Amino acid sequence: MKKVIITDRMQRGYVYWRTEPVGWNFAPGFTPDLTPKEMLRLGIFGGKYMTDCQEEFPRSWFARARLCAERHDARLNCFGVNASQSLAVWRRSGWIHKQDPRGWFQWYCRYYMGRRMPDEDARQIKRYGASVVVMALYLARQPRLYRHGIVSLVSPKHRPVATRILDDLGATLRAWVVGQLLAMMVLAVLTALGLWVLGVPYWLAFGIFTGLVAVVPFFGTMVSTLLPALFVVGTGDWLRVLAVIVLGVLVHVAEANVVVPRIMQRQVSLPPVLTIASVLTMGTLIGVVGLVVAVPVLAVTMVVVRHIVQGEIYGDAEHFEPAVLRTTSEFRTPRTPTAA
Repeated sequence: MKKVIITDRMQRGYVYWRTEPVGWNFAPGFTPDLTPKEMLRLGIFGGKYMTDCQEEFPRSWFARARLCAERHDARLNCFGVNASQSLAVWRRSGWIHKQDPRGWFQWYCRYYMGRRMPDEDARQIKRYGASVVVMALYLARQPRLYRHGIVSLVSPKHRPVATRILDDLGATLRAWVVGQLLAMMVLAVLTALGLWVLGVPYWLAFGIFTGLVAVVPFFGTMVSTLLPALFVVGTGDWLRVLAVIVLGVLVHVAEANVVVPRIMQRQVSLPPVLTIASVLTMGTLIGVVGLVVAVPVLAVTMVVVRHIVQGEIYGDAEHFEPAVLRTTSEFRTPRTPTAA
């Protein structure tokens, strides 16, 4: 435990304690991708952030930071985008609290260094979740802008590879999102209708539940099939219990092999064993969120590995093909080699 006394331009006499190891013991579900040091190197807020309070934090954070002593400079941002708003806007929006007068990033720096304030931490982490959604919307609105920024960070000789990886990643994630939403809708509708025909109570709730848990491969299917059956067990009608189980199996088989392949032009194809391992690992590490993101994380990992390891390091000529995307015809008919 370490006592910290602040005496900078915006805070004088403020005292807090660092009670956790640096960079460890974050709240469940709070998994930032970048450390404060990495964010400073990327020119966060045009380099104006934290220029007058460096004594509070490790010197290594500022060794290669992109800073501007006077006012923010959008050119310092790694994407070349003006991502700043005035302090007055932050205060009017209620984003500034007296503990951290510079806002969210100052809170994150102190949290990263080990300060813990349960109420304030919960508020800021909630804002972090909302900011992730906002950033996703901006990325969806102007993907080329951020794609160009990422590619520009790669050395010129490797930029064609980076471009191929980003193209494959974009196509893969789009196919996964569209396919997942379609599968959830189809499963919800078919399950609800089937349970209604069988006279199962709360058929609509079970149908919606089936659609929602479809985001978790294998385990979602198992739970959504067995739960309505277990609910019917209390009636003693074992024939209807069997009918509910058969309905669940048929609905999932029809969704995976008939409905979605006929609508989707391309689907994400991942090895079942790796998918199960990814779900178990991510679920153990970060809980419910891990179950939801396990498949896209695995897809991204496989795209990067196949392009870089197989394509660039091993020189495999097939690395120019999409890494995990397959046309729906490949799911229905086996691939046959063509003559040269």
